[in-house]
Amino acid sequence: MVVSRELRDALLETTDRQATFEAVMDTVDAGIELYNPQGEVVLSNAAARRLAVRTDSATGGYGRDASLVFDVDRTTLVSLDDQIAARALRGDLVAKRVYWVGGHDDQSAIIASSGVVERENGYALGTVVVATDVTPLVEAIAVRDDFLATVSHELRTPLTSIIGYLDLIDAEELGITMEIGVIERNAERLLSVIAHLLSATDGQPAIHRVDADLGLILQSCLDTAMPRAQSAGVTISARPGAVVFAEVDPVAIEQVIDNLLTNAIKFSRPQGAVTLSVDIEGTDAVLRVTDNGVGLSAEDARQVFDRFFRARTSTELAIPGMGLGLAIVRAFVTAHSGVVELSSVLGEGTTVTVRLPLRPAAPADEAPAPVLASSPQHS
Repeated sequence: MVVSRELRDALLETTDRQATFEAVMDTVDAGIELYNPQGEVVLSNAAARRLAVRTDSATGGYGRDASLVFDVDRTTLVSLDDQIAARALRGDLVAKRVYWVGGHDDQSAIIASSGVVERENGYALGTVVVATDVTPLVEAIAVRDDFLATVSHELRTPLTSIIGYLDLIDAEELGITMEIGVIERNAERLLSVIAHLLSATDGQPAIHRVDADLGLILQSCLDTAMPRAQSAGVTISARPGAVVFAEVDPVAIEQVIDNLLTNAIKFSRPQGAVTLSVDIEGTDAVLRVTDNGVGLSAEDARQVFDRFFRARTSTELAIPGMGLGLAIVRAFVTAHSGVVELSSVLGEGTTVTVRLPLRPAAPADEAPAPVLASSPQHS
């Protein structure tokens, strides 16, 4: 009797857990599927089944005809073997991979990730795939970018005309040299703001590589930033390093360094110091901008490369800006197949490191380009 009652209670508890689990699974907006080691779907919630139908697959099971799965460009079909379930079953786990699913006139954006399900002893029970519909977010970003691009274009045309006509005014003869200077400076500043807005909405910018001396680019940016630094009471200098030639877009790299210097100066305290350097590390050219300014919290440091993000210190110290400088830096660095990293300590300062390949990657059927060795240090 006692054993029978215990079995009945255990069965009831198991049934309750199963019902609770199924209710939670079907309430979650994300699609969740569990594949066994043979590639068969053993668990699928309602959201996953709805997404599976969008891919032209009856059940979402691996091996079915998922013919309406597209890459991020929304037109390139993703082959079955490159879809997340197949990759996960091969052990190629995926984190936040973006796909578009559905017909061309009714597509949805999803972010998919996968992971392995194991027992405590490490025995693999299968692979779980999670897919979240992020279409409203993607559409909202597109609307925002279209709005910014339209407004920026509409503002730039009359502003360019204003600046052009200012050149026709004989300010000295009229005795309004100071006033015209103020108008010109503010008009140029607005034009710069508009250029930043346009850069933020252009996606990955096009670049035109040439063999360039990064040291000369750095020195030019340093000379340009010097008056701003002096006005802010900040010392800026270049640390001696290697003579570095790399195949880059000089205009783009100038904007990268200018943006980093602008940030470093803005977030420095009076009598602060900003240091620039360029070196070679392995097959990369490495640019660094270091300041001993107000720094960033760990939370803010994780988001500083997001467009329109403003750190808490910016608001507290009333530091002007739109939160676009570092987003543009990342866009240009990514276009060069490089990476940008930021390390910061609140109250102590920030270092931004940009790593750029000395030479663009050669196609697989070509021999890699030789890497230039660094020259002796110069002052």
